[in-house]
Amino acid sequence: ALKTDNEIKSLPGLSNPINFKQYSGYLDIGDGKHFFYWLTESQTAPESAPVVLWLNGGPGCSSLFGNLRENGPFRVNSDGKTLTLNPSSWNSVANVVYFESPVSVGFSYKEDKKYNNTDQSTTVDNHLALEEFFKKYPNLMKNPFYITGESYAGIYIPMLAKEILSRNSSINLKGVAIGNGFLDSGTLGGQHSSDLFLGHGFITTDYYEKKIENCCQCKTGQCSSVPYEGGFAPNPYNIYDDCDPSSAYIRLYNKYYAKKSNRPPIIASNRDKDCPHNGYEDYLNVPEVRKALHVRPEDTHEWYDCGGSYSGSATDQHQTVHQLLDVYKIGKLVIFNGNFDSVCDHIANQRFVDSLNLRKLSDYSSWVTPDGTIGGFVQHYEKGLSYVLVRGAGHMVPHDKPEAALQMLKNVIGISINICIALILYFCVVFAANEDEIKSLPGLSDPINFKQYSGYLDIGDGKHYFYWLAESQTAPESAPVVLWLNGGPGCSSLFGNLGENGPFRVNSDGKTLALNPSSWNSVANVVYFESPVSVGFSYKEDKQYHNTDESTAVDNHLALEAFFKKFPDLKKNPFYISGESYAGIYIPMLAQQIFKTKSTINLKGVLIGNGYLDLGTLGGQHSTDLRLGHGLVTTDYYEQKIENCCECKTGEVMHAYDFSK
Repeated sequence: ALKTDNEIKSLPGLSNPINFKQYSGYLDIGDGKHFFYWLTESQTAPESAPVVLWLNGGPGCSSLFGNLRENGPFRVNSDGKTLTLNPSSWNSVANVVYFESPVSVGFSYKEDKKYNNTDQSTTVDNHLALEEFFKKYPNLMKNPFYITGESYAGIYIPMLAKEILSRNSSINLKGVAIGNGFLDSGTLGGQHSSDLFLGHGFITTDYYEKKIENCCQCKTGQCSSVPYEGGFAPNPYNIYDDCDPSSAYIRLYNKYYAKKSNRPPIIASNRDKDCPHNGYEDYLNVPEVRKALHVRPEDTHEWYDCGGSYSGSATDQHQTVHQLLDVYKIGKLVIFNGNFDSVCDHIANQRFVDSLNLRKLSDYSSWVTPDGTIGGFVQHYEKGLSYVLVRGAGHMVPHDKPEAALQMLKNVIGISINICIALILYFCVVFAANEDEIKSLPGLSDPINFKQYSGYLDIGDGKHYFYWLAESQTAPESAPVVLWLNGGPGCSSLFGNLGENGPFRVNSDGKTLALNPSSWNSVANVVYFESPVSVGFSYKEDKQYHNTDESTAVDNHLALEAFFKKFPDLKKNPFYISGESYAGIYIPMLAQQIFKTKSTINLKGVLIGNGYLDLGTLGGQHSTDLRLGHGLVTTDYYEQKIENCCECKTGEVMHAYDFSK
């Protein structure tokens, strides 16, 4: 078919006007094979804009997922019928083409239906399809060309780039970008998976030690096999997504990744009203849509995302990448990862980069999006290699962090109010009441169903503790009493009230309040102490402050006794001490003080969040483990930090190596 025959005149369900042309149809590559493609011309100077090929992985998954769910100009709504515009579409700066590869995927097909797809055959077919594409669009042949994609495309992309360069093709290949790539068989399983799960709190330190007990040098491939003992997220492709992945990706994970990484399969369980329906599969099965996309009329099979036939061999890409950098002198080779992906995790890909043994040209440093947000971290190497971490993204980076992904593409192709302020402003106007009951709060327009009190608890020696009590919204006369302490040391618990778990949140104007639907006073009477004296509104009359852990424990206990004298109706209620950070020291010592003095306070338990519990809390290997798990340090740096540790026991290495250096 001619280019003009492939033009998409209109798309069902699209009500917005667009300022670019689109084309879709088939590329005939011989041997009865026909590749389905979809081209979205650039919204900016398409005649000179770079051409970017996007390939999804699988193996056997369609790149139309990438188009309609990740970086294309449209997103399919949950009704499976209508479209909305994607403001972070990659075609805002490039001509982007999507191949359904290999044949058998999506609308791509082989006439005899005999599919024997391998890494090598897919490489050849992808190259043939590209040559056919540029024959159909010769006006784009001179433009800079980049190959991009994700997942198993970590194998497709380097092999296709090498195929182009080794054949002296006239395609103007300038670089490649591989996202969350499956780069070798070590991508699944291995120590990097344990490092990731430890860093994100999915496994215990005890289990982690079991996993590496036979590993002396802590290298990825030397990890012993131990059955998984840990927590699971509903979506391994993004461990902080509360919803299951699509049914297609569940099938793919259970068929391929779970087996190879020694993890249990996904059992779909979170398809509730808060989890959006992925409408793209429905959309691509609408007859009018298929007609608009020029899908052959005789193709009546149901389109679904990951159903292609593939005999994947997971070809190791070390040699290929070395050849691209050393022999063919490719201009740019970018490996990028979201740090919330547990399928093809960032630690595995960083270790792949480390294994290339290239000289670093920069520190591992942050990069920003146009609005000034930190998009992630980047390290540049000689010969055009870069490693990019995209902060807060999972396996599908352009879907999870569209603005950051677009900025990253621009970098590849060469285009390259503070809550504390609000709280301070609020504190300046709020506390002028002479009584302890708070009759009203400036800036609060919503009605509330509970009482509040604030003021001072006098504990002797001229010391006065400031407190704020938010009574329970449910049966305050019998609800537990919870004390919240922030840490620091020297930080106010009113931050906990107005910035964390209290009934209100201060808006950025520093004058108005919004209700917090997850306030702890929905189930408990919560009291906040500004502790020790000198913090916030708490004070000592002579202003001679000599606060220590021990004196703070005594003063906190005295303040509690004064509190229950002021509110004797609450003394019989169950009492709990909670808090965070340096309160990891305040809380146990206060609990001990209560018991030691045989107080009548009805203490039932304590809750310590992110606690500073001993000197080892700061520094130590655990800090390095955490930073590795979240992508804040490179694997190379991590290896240097533990180079003198043979047993690799998290809690037993301080004697062998000073991790503070």
